[in-house]
Amino acid sequence: MFIFKLLKTKEKVLIILILFLIGFLWTFLFYLNYLKLPQVVEGFDQQPKTFNPLLAKNDVENSIASLLFRGLIRPDGKGNFKYDLAKKITFNSTTREYLIELKDAIWSDGSKITSDDVVFTFKAVKLLPESNYFSVFKDLEIEKIDYNSFKIKLNLDCQVVNENNFIFPYFTLGIIPQKIWSSLNFNDWLVISSNFYPLTSGPYKIKKIIKQENKFKEIIFELNNDILPYLEIKPKIKKIVFKFFDDKKEIFYSFKLHKINSFLIDDPQDLKNYNFKNYTKIVLPTYFALWSFDKELKNIFNYSNLNYLQKQFFNLRPIYIFDEKYLNKDLILSPTNKELQLFSTRTYEIFIPENNLLVKIIKNIKEKFYPAVKLEIAELDLKTFQEKILTDDKFLKENNFIFTEKYGIYPHLSFLKYQNAKIENWELVKLIETIKCEGFNKENLKKFEVLSQRSPYVFLFNLDWFWLGKDFDELILNNTWERFFKIIYN
Repeated sequence: MFIFKLLKTKEKVLIILILFLIGFLWTFLFYLNYLKLPQVVEGFDQQPKTFNPLLAKNDVENSIASLLFRGLIRPDGKGNFKYDLAKKITFNSTTREYLIELKDAIWSDGSKITSDDVVFTFKAVKLLPESNYFSVFKDLEIEKIDYNSFKIKLNLDCQVVNENNFIFPYFTLGIIPQKIWSSLNFNDWLVISSNFYPLTSGPYKIKKIIKQENKFKEIIFELNNDILPYLEIKPKIKKIVFKFFDDKKEIFYSFKLHKINSFLIDDPQDLKNYNFKNYTKIVLPTYFALWSFDKELKNIFNYSNLNYLQKQFFNLRPIYIFDEKYLNKDLILSPTNKELQLFSTRTYEIFIPENNLLVKIIKNIKEKFYPAVKLEIAELDLKTFQEKILTDDKFLKENNFIFTEKYGIYPHLSFLKYQNAKIENWELVKLIETIKCEGFNKENLKKFEVLSQRSPYVFLFNLDWFWLGKDFDELILNNTWERFFKIIYN
């Protein structure tokens, strides 16, 4: 500074100019790097009704929310989590409290993200029964400590609660700005303009929305340059485009014509039917199970061999929880009328969520079991199905239904653990976790046989759904929207 004062005015101006040019050049090179980034173009046959992460239900809505809003943590695309808005998370197993400190982060208008935003978001979920997060968040207490820290307390009946309890992944929920949404009536959240042009915190912002006859045709996302300096890991994708189609066939042909480079396949048979070539997959393992307190119905499915389904549904794999060497094969029935007559001639009603592939599979089982066992299939739209499964305890106790462990639009593993805790069957959940680590032995096999009789579910089959693409590595993920955290950052 002393030397700078000794310089002449022209010399000072020259030095300032040089420093400015260096700064400008560094900034230019920094953003030039992003101008060279590739783009992703994805195809959807669903129309989004919201960009708000609290109300997002289907895959396209969750995907949009994941690009526009940051959560406390985020998936790393490998089955684990990394801190996002959270700087530090400390868990007290005695008090069952998370103490969370926030990083320095901003909204897209430059204002700071504070603990007020997080507290508002979590409390808002508790007032929104239609939210996918409601069933778990209703058992949380959240309290602001100061500007950038707060605590969350778990009010659960679980005997075992630790830092990685099933509640932890729900911290991926996108945080919304209190100053925008707190002044609006919940009933108006879906219809106001803020729903589709929101104040955001994610690595991307909406560049353009194209509509035709009041339907989305394209949503174009670009890097949010104001947010990038606040991200520890910078995105590698410059531009993301969502294209919307009327049906799957349009998506398939657009993929073949290279108009899009990825889309969701929920019926693996389409891979054969449309002869897709030169693709890679983001695999979404999906485990379907029967929930029922009817012992007789459980036995029918427990001891029925579903291997025959693989002939029609090539990507389907029956799940037998018992290790092969301990399996008493005499108890496994082929689904023939004669053998099934050993059980019952009753009619059982089974609720399933609307999904073309699942309907085909269950109807196939129904035909095989008939007339020895009569199954009545009741389809519910996704919203009603979720509300019944996640919030209606009477429905859970009095009805039979098919659910899946992982895929995001249905209840997944957290639902399984949560409901088991509520029905005082936590021992079985702990045993299953032990079996995953140790495998079956005579001791825990005996425990499982005893405990499973009290459990309300029977694992049926695994059926992988996946995103088909041409420009990314093959991955295995838990939810479709996690693909972005792998594609964008790695």
